[in-house]
Amino acid sequence: MKRLSRRCFLLLCLALPVLSFSSDSRADDAKKAKDATAAPNGPPPGFVSLLNGNDLSGWRGMGHFDPRKLWAMSPAEQAEFWAKNAKDLAEHWTVENGELVNDGHGVYATTAKDYGDFELMIDYKTVPLADSGIYLRATPQVQIWDTREEGGKWKLGADKGSGALWNNKIYDRFPYALADKPFGEWNRFHIRMVDDNVSIRLNDQLTANEVPLENFFDRKRTVFPVGPIQLQTHGGEIRWRNIYIKEIARRPPEAGVLDKDNQPVGDGWQTEKAALAKQTTVADFDLHAAVALGGSGSKAGLTFRGTEEGASYRLELTAEPAIRLVNVKGDGTLVEVTGDNAKKSLKTDAPNHIYTRVRGDHFETWLNGTKVVDTIHTRGPKKGTLKTFAAGPISGAVTANVSKVFLRSLDVKTAAPAAPAEEGFVSLFNGKDLDGWVGATKGHIVEHGVLRSPKGGGGNLYYNKEFGDFVLRFDFKLEHNGNNGVGIRSEMGKNAAYHGMEIQVLDNTGSSYRNLKKYQYHGSIYGVVPAKRGYQRPLGYWNTQEIYAKGNQIRVTVNGQVIVDADIKEAAKDGTIDGGKHPGLFNKSGYIGFLGHGHQIDFRNIRIKELK
Repeated sequence: MKRLSRRCFLLLCLALPVLSFSSDSRADDAKKAKDATAAPNGPPPGFVSLLNGNDLSGWRGMGHFDPRKLWAMSPAEQAEFWAKNAKDLAEHWTVENGELVNDGHGVYATTAKDYGDFELMIDYKTVPLADSGIYLRATPQVQIWDTREEGGKWKLGADKGSGALWNNKIYDRFPYALADKPFGEWNRFHIRMVDDNVSIRLNDQLTANEVPLENFFDRKRTVFPVGPIQLQTHGGEIRWRNIYIKEIARRPPEAGVLDKDNQPVGDGWQTEKAALAKQTTVADFDLHAAVALGGSGSKAGLTFRGTEEGASYRLELTAEPAIRLVNVKGDGTLVEVTGDNAKKSLKTDAPNHIYTRVRGDHFETWLNGTKVVDTIHTRGPKKGTLKTFAAGPISGAVTANVSKVFLRSLDVKTAAPAAPAEEGFVSLFNGKDLDGWVGATKGHIVEHGVLRSPKGGGGNLYYNKEFGDFVLRFDFKLEHNGNNGVGIRSEMGKNAAYHGMEIQVLDNTGSSYRNLKKYQYHGSIYGVVPAKRGYQRPLGYWNTQEIYAKGNQIRVTVNGQVIVDADIKEAAKDGTIDGGKHPGLFNKSGYIGFLGHGHQIDFRNIRIKELK
């Protein structure tokens, strides 16, 4: 994260655009991709080619294989694994006239690089009776079928078409439309993956819309955060061309953004003296720090999960310039950014701001607002000591140092809980239309399971039934400066914040909201009870939320973290904290609704359980 000052960094980070795969924002890409039979013509702006048109450079061989087994291998074992598969790759895969061709057998063509969030454009052409697919982050798969009855797989869903996540068990596994072209013609995929959600267009028809890709290898976990792209082979020749990818920069979560006072938001943060001196062991954590380099030969950073045997992880910035993540006394350098790529994000003449996030085997670091580390490593220590370091010569008045450290160690209170039980819940939104909803129906859009309050639209949309005590669950996705609300026990046609309660829905990191009152941030009972901060996911990612209302007790949970747990009668006994009148605060029942304020907010999976 950038620190020209940290305030400058915050403004820069918040100004980054939010990418969208909606039909409106895809007009330019759809126009460029309209003729899927066109000859290769180079990548669109922002994309790079994964195929050089001459040979298999940049590709390795790996079949249907749990990547966790690969990550558990030593570097020597991995080298042997790739060498063995390279022979198979060369036997069954070739490059002909700029096309990547497979004979229907062998390992899958696998990118040598791992990817997190991305857009992928790729053309394919196959033959009768062939079966193929595209693995995302080493996980099956965007399915490619022989859709004819003669193909023999209608019982598996081949008659519905290609272009969906067929291996899913819970979420959508069949496409919205049959978009395949006849054999002998080229088909074009446009795939967008952000977090675990996948949107797919096949030949310019939407076949999947932000459908979570389930983890085939461990159904209890979400899909791996990073991994390679694989092109499957299964029973018949398939040809690929125009293989273009654009990586989508991952934003930091709310905990990774500094507020107007250059402080991290949320609870549990400790400063350097309070944290690093007392914390003997750390497993998972968030850390902010200012890192300055002192000229040629200097380095600074932090070591974490240090053991008595000397093993650890080391994140270092050097004046070369370079950025490295090293598994000390283990597998050595895991991530290395040098040259022009390092110069883009690393400053050698001014302090750098880093935000590091460690969760299990997943390591992430943002440097001056740019993500520089995003990797999985399973063979190092799982917990240990954490400390900063700085070494090197003095350049003028600047000495290598690490300062302004904020650490949040994650204990049992902040660890992600198990998924809550769904027994007794009923859906309020069918994913197809606004059946059961009243009010500002014209100000909202429904598209394949998503209820959108669009920019410039919105208004108050209520479910046409009153509820008293309940548990309400839903997912929401924010855009920059997004603002909405959930009215509960509300009176139809009146301001829900006062004639009922409004649970705020807000982009806590939004540049427009840096000077709000505490009771105006996300999850707060507006004007009555402020919510804890620091638990929103990055902009463009889906968040989960639960609102529990039982008598005067209101509890709000975001992404598994309780951010409000209050007795509203107790909270308002001396008047509400906003000083306003809330005549409907103690309503026994009322309507539930989304309170759109003209900003784009998406909702899905809206369901409720009434309490007795």
